Parts: sequence; C-alpha cells; structure tokens
Amino acid sequence: MIDRKQFKQWLEKNYPKLKPITVSTTVSDAFFILNHDVGVTIDDLLDGTKSIEEYRNAVKIYLEKANKSVGTRPAGYASHVKYLVDFLGNKSIPLKVENPNQIKNNSIKTDAKKNVILINNLFTGRYISKSDNIGHEFINIFQSDNNKFYVYANPYGSIDKKWNDRIEYVLFVRALKGEKRLKVIGYSKVLEQILKDVTRGNNHLEDNKIASNNQKEYIKKNDIKYGGLLLDNIFKYNNSSVEDSFYITFEAEQLFTPIEELVLPEKFSRTSESAKLYVTPENDQYRVIKDLLENESKWVKHNQKIEFTEKPETTIFSIIKKNYDETSISNLISYFLRQNRVLWNNVSKSIFGIDEKEELIEIIRESELNIDLFIRTTKSIIVIENKIRSSISGKNKEDHLYSQLSKYYTHALKRAKELGIAEENVHFFILRPDYNNEQYSSYNHADEYKEVKYSTIYELAKKSDTQIKHYDEFLKVLEKHSNKFDNEIFDDQMFRINDVIVRLKKNNE
Repeated sequence: MIDRKQFKQWLEKNYPKLKPITVSTTVSDAFFILNHDVGVTIDDLLDGTKSIEEYRNAVKIYLEKANKSVGTRPAGYASHVKYLVDFLGNKSIPLKVENPNQIKNNSIKTDAKKNVILINNLFTGRYISKSDNIGHEFINIFQSDNNKFYVYANPYGSIDKKWNDRIEYVLFVRALKGEKRLKVIGYSKVLEQILKDVTRGNNHLEDNKIASNNQKEYIKKNDIKYGGLLLDNIFKYNNSSVEDSFYITFEAEQLFTPIEELVLPEKFSRTSESAKLYVTPENDQYRVIKDLLENESKWVKHNQKIEFTEKPETTIFSIIKKNYDETSISNLISYFLRQNRVLWNNVSKSIFGIDEKEELIEIIRESELNIDLFIRTTKSIIVIENKIRSSISGKNKEDHLYSQLSKYYTHALKRAKELGIAEENVHFFILRPDYNNEQYSSYNHADEYKEVKYSTIYELAKKSDTQIKHYDEFLKVLEKHSNKFDNEIFDDQMFRINDVIVRLKKNNE
C-alpha cells in the first residue's frame, strides 16, 4: 500500500529542513498521479517508461481538458512527484493505491486475463455543458447504423497500456450535480479493444496523428455510421482538433440500461476530474459491481439508434434547456393548477385528499420561506416540495436529522394557526420524478410528508383536457419526469447530432 502517513514521515526524516506546510503540500501534490488518470502512471515513472517532463505535460493537458485552473500546478505536481518516486524506489512493495478514488491494483501484469471493470464517467466538464460540442462518448449510448456497439473511454479514448485487453465490462456513470454519488447510465461487455498503446501529450502528437488516421480508416472500412454519417464526421463542428482525435476504444456486445434508477454506493464517490476507475478482483467492491452487472432483472437491452429528422420535436423548455429546472417547472404547475379548474379538482381530490368544493385562494411560489408551492384554500394549507434532481437541503451540521422538511413543517403549522386553519387540514407533499429515489425518511418530520410521483400528476393532467395555451408543452414536461429512468443524456445527444446532420446537409457536405 502507498501510505500517506509513511510517505510524510519519510519526507520529514530525509528532508528535515522542509517546513510542515511544505511537507503537506508535497504529499498532496505527489499523490495527484495516484488519484487521476492523466495518461502517465507512477509505474511509468518508476520503470523509466515515461519522464517527469512527460508527466508535467500530461497534467497540463489533463487540466485544460477538464477546464480546471492550470497556472503552476503541472510544474508543482511534477516537482513533488519526484519525492514519491524516490520514496517508492527504495521500497519493495506492490503499488496498490489506498485511495478509493482510484480503485485499481498497479501491481497486476498486462498478461492477466480479462477481468477488470472500467467505471467511466461520461459527459463531464465545460467542453460539453457550456457548448454545443458533441461528446465522443455518445457512441457509448447508441447503437451504430451497422447494428454494432462501440465504446469510447472518456476522456481522450485511450486507456493506460497496463490495462490492454484486460477490460471485461465498462460501466457508464455520471456524477450527480452537487452530490458525491454516481448515477448509472448503462454498461457494455467488451468484445475487443480497438485502440491501444497511445499516450496523450504534445510529445506524442505525431504518433497520435497516425493513430487517429488509423481510426478513421477503421471507421470507413467497417462503415461505422450514426444517423447516416461516418463517425468521425459527426465532430466536424466541435471546438477541438480532429487531426489527433480518437474515436473508438472498444467494440462491445450490447448496451444495457437500468430498468430503474441506479446509483453507485458512496464508496465510489469521486470528483468530476476523475473519469476512469479500474476495479480489479482484488478490490472489495469488485464482486458487488459484477453481481450488479450480471443481475438480468436490473437491466434492459438498449438498441436506440440516431434517427435523423428534418424538424426534430422541440418545446420551449427543451430549446431554453429548462426541462430539469425546478423553479420553471414549479411555475408551470402553479400556473396550470390556477388556470385549469378540471386539473385542480382532480389533483385536490386524488392527491391532496381535500374536498373539491374547497375554493382555491392562492398558490404562493417560494415567498413563503422558499417553499416551492404553498397552496391555501378556504379550509386547508398544502405544502409541496418539488425535487427534480436536488436532494433534501437545509441540513444542520449540529443536528443531522434537521432539514428543510422540519423548517417547512413548523412554518406551515404556524401559518395555519394564524389563519384559523385546523392542524389536521395542513398537508405536506414531496413531488419527485419517477426516477428520483433519494432516501429521506431519516429526517425529522419526514413521516409527515407524502410522496407524489410525476407520473401521478401526468395521468391526472392528461384527463384534464384543455385549450389553454402551452398546455401540451406542460404535458411533455410531466411525461419526461414520469419515466423510471432519466433519459436526458440520450435526448440531448440525439438533438445535437441531428443538428449537425441538418447543417451538413444544408451545406451539401
């Protein structure tokens, strides 16, 4: 094991003139290579396969790709990793990383059998979120036109050579915003590794150009197309170089997606910087992950292809990217409950459990202690907390059971007393998409809240036929969140690729 404490003690003993703060910085910087897949490993430095300068350049490219501050960090990491190399060069220990953010065993040889699970974080960073770029990893979630499945190991498409021909499964995940959890997108079982022995970095630019051209020839020879376009042409309008880009890491058997939302245990929490985790049989979580992948009751085959359409179906919400915005959707619900009497009657009776004869007085949006929907009728108060993707908030560091649920509960009872409304006529609800299964029962007053899924609202809304403007778009938003699996990534990438096809056809390219 590479032990931080031992390394720190070694530094203090061998470099007594270093100040304590310098020692701590050195340890932190040196361990960057163990916690991030930059294309150069500690093994590479120990056996002389790669130089410190190559590591420095690899770190720079890695940080730039992740849209992280660069500055002097590459130089600092490179300078301080020398100490770690010196430390390990004097120890006869297998290089097994202790940090759960890099779950792999560096002592395994490359000729071992195919039994490693690659957990790959997709669609990360500003390159995708802040532009119309198409992520190369889109091939992981769609079937090609030639009915095959391919995998791009994000980022860059390459994996370290020590893992060549050892990857059995690739588990696709995405970091949940603001949380230390990874949402499962799907998985594929590897048939063959296509891209091998490449290293990102300016020192390898010419070699990478050759490898990139070889990939383009492979794409053309095997007629690998999506939506009628050769794979490499799809990235024509991306804000990146194409002359040294890679496109395919593996050919896979099949893509499987979860039947219901799956989230990996917090054991696998990591920052969005770390896109690859290698889980070997020696890891204590290996059996857990493999059993999950091989449990057929959890998965369904996903054979969706890129289907081109001249006029893709859009809504105002999809155009302005507000399909997952809680504030906007709460505004929609508030508006149509007030405008559509039939919908109000159906919801008040079937969900709120109040007499439909009660007159709706007002629906207050967030001005009542930030409650999403504070509804007042002639005899009742209804509190609705709308949770699309966010977790229960307002947690107290001193009291871990306190949250916004307690705050809203106390406030609503106080307001009911002021308004002369009986306590039994105060109702609390948490409205969540069918794919959101966060556990919140441990919080104080959680048992006072009833959970309502979007599919329930959706079914009632469909029965409330109306000619009110934009009601059809309201239904589409409700429908999106009535699925047991969040399809945002699939929809977003389909839309982006369709846009590229339209542009190419318009320009006769």
